[in-house]
Amino acid sequence: MKNHNLQQVVSEIPEDWNLTNVGSLVSTISKTFDFSKSDEVVFLNTSDVLEGKVLLHDKISKIGLPGQAKKSIQKGDILFSEIRPKNKRFAYVDFEAEDYVVSTKLMVLRTNGKVSPKYLFFYLTSDPILDRLQLLAESRSGTFPQITFSEVSSLDITLPPLPTQNQIANFIEALDGKLELNRRMNKTLEEIGTALFKQLLVTKSNGAELQYLVDINPRIELKRGESARYVEMKDLPEQGMWVSSEVNKPYKGGSKFRNGDTLMARITPCLENGKSAFVSFLTENELAFGSTEFIVMRPKNKVFEEYVYYLVRDETFRDYAIKSMVGSSGRQRVQTDAILHYQLLLPSDTLVENFHTLMEPVFQQIKTNSIENEKLAAIRDSLLPRLMSGRLRVN
Repeated sequence: MKNHNLQQVVSEIPEDWNLTNVGSLVSTISKTFDFSKSDEVVFLNTSDVLEGKVLLHDKISKIGLPGQAKKSIQKGDILFSEIRPKNKRFAYVDFEAEDYVVSTKLMVLRTNGKVSPKYLFFYLTSDPILDRLQLLAESRSGTFPQITFSEVSSLDITLPPLPTQNQIANFIEALDGKLELNRRMNKTLEEIGTALFKQLLVTKSNGAELQYLVDINPRIELKRGESARYVEMKDLPEQGMWVSSEVNKPYKGGSKFRNGDTLMARITPCLENGKSAFVSFLTENELAFGSTEFIVMRPKNKVFEEYVYYLVRDETFRDYAIKSMVGSSGRQRVQTDAILHYQLLLPSDTLVENFHTLMEPVFQQIKTNSIENEKLAAIRDSLLPRLMSGRLRVN
C-alpha cells in the first residue's frame, strides 16, 4: 500500500465523507516576520524539522540572520520542506510561535477551518503521499528534488466530518505518543550508560592499546553467494545504538558481524556525524554483513561488549579517530592500524564486570523498546491509509 496514492486504494468512500483537494483547505503563508517586535528570535531551517517535531533551539540575535530567514508561523501550522519530501523534514507546530522565523525553503501551510490541522498533517506525511510528492520532485530538472505548493494543493483528500477527523488524528497521535515515549526512554537509558562509562574513565586504570581489548574486522565464515542480512551505511544511526535490517542479499563482500559487535563508520562525513551501532538485532548464531566502510569491533571478552560500544561513542576516542583519517578530500578514512594502537586507560576487571552487569539488562530494554517501535510504526503506516479512506473506522 505504500507505493500508491491514498485515493487509488479507495473504491468507495462513506456517504458522509467528501472528496476534495488540499488546496481548498489551506493557504501557504509567505508573511514576512515582523522583526520590530523582538531583538531575539528562534530561526528554523529545513534541518530543524524532522518527522513531525521541531528541534529545540535557543533564541538568537536577529542581527546576522541568513537571508532566507523571513516567514512567520503560528500554532497549528504545518511546516514542510520543499526539498526531498522523503527525507521527512516536516513538523506540526504544537506550540505558541510568535518569536519563530522560518526559512523560505520551508513551506508553511495554514488551514482555513474546514479541516483538522492534525488530520491534514497526518495525511500529508503518510507514506503514500510522500512517495507521490517525491516522484513529482524527481521529475523536475534541477540540483535538488523539489516540490511546489501548487503540487501539494492538487492532492486529493478524503474528508470525513470534523469529529471523525479528530478521532482519527487522536488515534494516530496516541500511537505516535507511544513511539516517542519509547524513544525518550531509550535516550535516557543510553545517557545513564554514558554517565557510568565516564565514571570508569576517571578511575585508577592501567594503560593498554585497544588491540589487546578487541579484534578489528574479525574473520567470519560467510561464504560468497550465501544469503544474509545486510546493513547499509544509511541504516547506521548518528545517535543511539539500535540498528536493524530486514534486507537479505547474497554476500559478495563487505564487513561481517554478529550480535555483540560494535559498528563504526570509518569514512568522512559519516564518522564525524556519529554513525555507530551495537549489533543486537540478529538471532543466535546469525551472521550479517554490511558496508565496506564499517569498522567492526569485537571484544575479546564478552563482558567488554557494552564498554566497547560506549568507547566508540566517546568524544575523545572519536576525535582521535577523526584526526587519524587519511585520503583525499571528501574520501578520507580511518585506518585500522590507528584504531588498533589507540591508547586507553583500562579499568580493573572488577569494575568492567560490574559495568557489564548493570548495562546488559539496559541494552536488552533498549532492544525491546526498539523492536516494539518497529512493530508500532508498521501498524501505524498500515492503518493510516485505511482510516483516511473510510475503509476502517475508529471506535
